[in-house]
Amino acid sequence: MGAVLIVGLVGHIIGRELNRRNLQERDEMIQRLREDRGELNAELTKRNDRLIAVQTKLNQVQATLDEIMPTENIYVFRPNQSFILGGGRVTVGLMGSPTNENVTINVNGKQHVAIAGDVITVALDETTTCQVTVQSFDPFKALIQATCSDKAK
Repeated sequence: MGAVLIVGLVGHIIGRELNRRNLQERDEMIQRLREDRGELNAELTKRNDRLIAVQTKLNQVQATLDEIMPTENIYVFRPNQSFILGGGRVTVGLMGSPTNENVTINVNGKQHVAIAGDVITVALDETTTCQVTVQSFDPFKALIQATCSDKAK
């Protein structure tokens, strides 16, 4: 009977020790996982910061592009700025700053005074005509649309 008691007691002690080791290993694993999670969270934060920075730059570039060319064939002109438009067929420039009443634009070397809504038609040759339309303006910029079409079509 004493041997059974000793075997039972030794078995109990060995079982408790194995259980303690398992709990200790579990606690160490939890600690490692917490550290890994902290490192991953730090890496995720860095990547999110980089993504936000790249998105901000992209938004700035898109805003600049939209300002220069807000919609198809519509361009933003600053004072004394010119663009070659209509597929390279017409040169349009804003001469000076727009006033409250009108803008002065140069279309293929010819000066025109226009108000919002004015359309300047330029016949490039027998088959090609370009239309330059003043969309709107303020003292700092003018929105001008330029389209060219072939009459033969």
